[in-house]
Amino acid sequence: RRMKQTLAQLRGLFKPADADKTMVDINHLMQDVFMLFRHESMKTGIKCELVPANPNLAVMGVPDQLRQVFLNLALNSQHAMPGGGLIRVDTDLIMRNGEKTAMIRFSDTGPGIPPEQFGHIFEPFYSGKPGSMGLGLAICREIINRHGGTIEATPGQGSGAVFTIHLPAGPQA
Repeated sequence: RRMKQTLAQLRGLFKPADADKTMVDINHLMQDVFMLFRHESMKTGIKCELVPANPNLAVMGVPDQLRQVFLNLALNSQHAMPGGGLIRVDTDLIMRNGEKTAMIRFSDTGPGIPPEQFGHIFEPFYSGKPGSMGLGLAICREIINRHGGTIEATPGQGSGAVFTIHLPAGPQA
């Protein structure tokens, strides 16, 4: 199962991003991800919360690839909180560098990422988790970059980790 997942991620890494781009409603896509994640989150006592500041948040993108990024971030949060906790996703339309930008911020109440790892977590084959291949966040960064965006990780306020994604907003946003 793990090899199958890794191969699927690698296939996504080499798929041309422009081939299947369409207008993607970020809030709707996040609701889909939380629906996929619901069974796992209920088993582990994790609450998922979507806080959309803008109901019309759209980007041009490949829905399956963006879904893969969001699901990977949710699963990483789950693994960091085996005793339960909260995953909160805030979305908003902001101005960044003079451009309309979709902002998607994942935060959790886990223990956070050790400071010495922040410079490495997006590197391929780097992992702070035993038994992990260290490809998930590298693939996430590659997908977001191919969509013209950025992803960064910062410590949460008090505890946890925060992953912030910025994507160029679609014309309907």
